[in-house]
Amino acid sequence: AARSMTPREREACQMHHIRPSHLISVRRVVEEKREEVLANRRLFDGDMGKVFQAMGGIHAPSLDTNNALLMTKGELRYYTDIDIFRTCVIWKLFHEQNLIHDPKFR
Repeated sequence: AARSMTPREREACQMHHIRPSHLISVRRVVEEKREEVLANRRLFDGDMGKVFQAMGGIHAPSLDTNNALLMTKGELRYYTDIDIFRTCVIWKLFHEQNLIHDPKFR
């Protein structure tokens, strides 16, 4: 599992006691969610209101200019099933990789 991780991800997993397989499975979930948003955006000709109706969720899906998926740390925690501190580590890694974004993050 660690072979498909970046050095930064491996370091974060070691430092914060995150199983590499767990990080990889969470990344896969986030990537699948992003692909679902992209597919629905194409299907509904960019009408994100219709995408929201089709996908549901707590807020309308959104992608930034890098196609990073709008996802708060709380939402990511739902997928990680670990404490918020390690979830934040994973969120920051994914943010650095342009997988997710949150305009309220500073």
